Amino acid sequence: MLGADLADVLRERPSRHDLTLWDVEEADITNAGSLLDAVEGLPEPPEVIVNCAAYTAVDRAEQEQDSAAAVNADGAGNVARAARNVGARVVYVSTDYVFDGNKQAPWVEDDAPDPVNFYGRTKLEGERKTLDARRDALIVRTQWLYGPGGKNFLETMLRLADEKDELRVVDDQYGAPTYTVDLARAMRMLIEKGCKGVYHVANSGQTTWFGFAREIMAQVGKDIPVIPISTREFPTPARRPENSVFDMTKLKNDTGMIMPPWQEGLAVYLRRRNTQAG
Repeated sequence: MLGADLADVLRERPSRHDLTLWDVEEADITNAGSLLDAVEGLPEPPEVIVNCAAYTAVDRAEQEQDSAAAVNADGAGNVARAARNVGARVVYVSTDYVFDGNKQAPWVEDDAPDPVNFYGRTKLEGERKTLDARRDALIVRTQWLYGPGGKNFLETMLRLADEKDELRVVDDQYGAPTYTVDLARAMRMLIEKGCKGVYHVANSGQTTWFGFAREIMAQVGKDIPVIPISTREFPTPARRPENSVFDMTKLKNDTGMIMPPWQEGLAVYLRRRNTQAG
C-alpha cells in the first residue's frame, strides 16, 4: 500500500529517482543471506534502501508472534545490515504503536516508547535493530494509514456501510488518519535532505475512529448512522493506545514541511478512488 505510492512519488519531477522495486518474491527480508545476495547483485550499489515491508495484522500478531517478529524485527535488522554492507542509507517505517497511549499531549520523538501490544513491540525492536546496524538510519513513525491496494480502516468502513444498517465505531482512541501519498511525499523530503534519526509523520489534526468513520460517510454522501462506542464495548485481542497523536515540530523544523489536514487527505484519496473506479 505504501510502497506503491512511495515509488510513484519518488518518480515525480523534479527528483525522478532511479528505482529498483522489490516485493517478497524478489527479496524476502526474513532470509538474510538471499537478501544480501540480491542487494550485492545490483548493477550499482544503491544510495538508499527503503524498508516498507511489514507484518501489520495487529490482532493476529498476538497469536502469530514468530511471524510478526521475523518481519518487523529480525527482517528490519537484515535490511539494515544489507544496506550497511553496500554503503547505503536505510529507511525504516514504524508506528505510533511503540507508545502506550497514556500521554495527555502529542507524542514527540524523544518520548520513551512502551508498547502495549506485541505488534508494537516488534516494530520497536525493528527500530532498534535498524539503528544498531546503521546509526545514520532514518526511522519514520506513522499511524492510521490508508491508501489503494491494501487492507485498511477506510475501505472496511465503506464495505460495512453497504452491508449494515448502522456503524458502531470506537470513539475513545485518538490519532490522525494518514494518506499514503502524503506520507510518501514527506518521506521523499526526509530522504532528499539526508535526515536521520526518528521522525513522526502523519496528516495533521486529530480525531477518533468514530470521527474518521463519520467524516468518511459525510464525504461519500452515505446516509448511515455512525454510533460512537467505547473501547470496552469493542474488545480486541491486542490492546490499542488511547492517544496516538503526533507532535510533528521536528519534521517542520528540519524540512519546512507542514502535513495536510487529515480531512484534506481523505478528500484527495476519495477523488482518486472514484477516478480509478471509472
